[in-house]
Amino acid sequence: DLAALNLNYRDDIPGAELLLNPIEVSVEYSLDGLAWNEIPNGRYLRITRNHDPVGRDRVRKYTLPSYGWQLTKMRQMITTGLNADGKRPFLSATAGMIIGLLVDEAHSRGVCTGLIYDFTSTHDSNGVPWAIDLSIYYEPGLDLFTILNNLSDQGVCDWWFEGRTLRIFNPDTYLARHQEIKFFQGTDINSMPIQGTIEGIIHSGLFMGEGGATIELS
Repeated sequence: DLAALNLNYRDDIPGAELLLNPIEVSVEYSLDGLAWNEIPNGRYLRITRNHDPVGRDRVRKYTLPSYGWQLTKMRQMITTGLNADGKRPFLSATAGMIIGLLVDEAHSRGVCTGLIYDFTSTHDSNGVPWAIDLSIYYEPGLDLFTILNNLSDQGVCDWWFEGRTLRIFNPDTYLARHQEIKFFQGTDINSMPIQGTIEGIIHSGLFMGEGGATIELS
């Protein structure tokens, strides 16, 4: 799935002018406050804005889809060589072969040329040979996000974005890494609301029988 970023920003603080026009916004982290690194899937596009120029609230609200949202605008447009069902065949193909070809075709049409990739038809983004090839068919007009998700759902590959780069890996390899992460209260966690109730543990029931007999249980 593709994430989205909701951003609220006052128009009278430094940097507000940058958000007046469509830009890219990245989420970064630092371990020492000096070197900053962008997180995976941490780049977003400033597309939608919402503010009231008459009201007294000077906060502008922005909704930013993931950089990978552009995959929904890149489509399989080849209409020749289709099979009997009207679908384009990809025979004995790797995920890198399929997605790389479709990205290249979109670029040749001038679509989302800033979105790049670092895998090949023979090796994944980690430089490892593809473990799976398959024969699959996609109809004209289908977008790359749907195609990539389809391949991922079938266990053919895993994927994410780093900056503007689409990275695809053999399944359950590069993305299967486990690392302990610690969050500290007051530093990393500034809110932890707790709500509880005991109203559900108090019950009573009224049973009515023939002849007006009743019994109440609680």
